[in-house]
Amino acid sequence: MANRGGCVTVAAEEMDELRRRNIELSREVAEMKTEMIKLWQRTVVAEEAEEQLCSQLAELEVESLEQVLETRRGSKNFEV
Repeated sequence: MANRGGCVTVAAEEMDELRRRNIELSREVAEMKTEMIKLWQRTVVAEEAEEQLCSQLAELEVESLEQVLETRRGSKNFEV
């Protein structure tokens, strides 16, 4: 690359190399975007699964509390 009075000249070989490198980098960017989309989709699935598990846990906690209360009521009936 030469600089002549503020203008940059690039040899044909350098230009070809720059074009090849640009194509290579463009491919890498496309691959990274694809990977990022896949990771984002997996994150969405994981978040949905987490929400489902939290909901199930809440239901189990309520059920457990109801069973404890029923057991306490039952044991009070035996005391009488």
